[in-house]
Amino acid sequence: MANILIVDDQQMVADLYADMLKPEHNVTVAYSGEEALEKLKLDETVEIVFLDRMMPGMSGDELLEIIRADPKLKNLYVVLVTAVKPDVDTLSMGFNDYLVKPVKGDELRASVERGAARKNYDSYLNEYFEVINKLSNVSQTVEGHILRRNPEYKRLSNRAKELKKEIDRLRDELVELTERHNRLLTV
Repeated sequence: MANILIVDDQQMVADLYADMLKPEHNVTVAYSGEEALEKLKLDETVEIVFLDRMMPGMSGDELLEIIRADPKLKNLYVVLVTAVKPDVDTLSMGFNDYLVKPVKGDELRASVERGAARKNYDSYLNEYFEVINKLSNVSQTVEGHILRRNPEYKRLSNRAKELKKEIDRLRDELVELTERHNRLLTV
């Protein structure tokens, strides 16, 4: 279950997207960029943001820039949802996914699935590098025969192997989810 914020100035559209994702996910709605920013600052549990690009006041593009510049928000999985097809101007934007309106429920759910898989991948990858760095640092100063007998070293070595397997599995899952998404785009 993901914590999702939907941002769209068209109330009917935002509410429709929310209904498509409930009850499987916790969904909050904002009807402007300003309201969304306020909600993001108050609710640190949000993981995924569906963001309309074209809104009066603070546009989705502007909110995206603010999100990426804020250390507390920069790791959010942001999905731009817009009637504007992606063009070269989007290459430098900091979004994670891009959906073109009209958006179907399956597309929203698939995007959430990609976001959740990406979050898991990032989490395992971070833990893997923490473990590998610990093992590497200790192995530079402690002799191998001592390390091999140390229970904590053994535990961390085993954990690194487990993490590597999970990272490989999640990478394959992300590739499959992305390929499935790309096939949907060409249909």
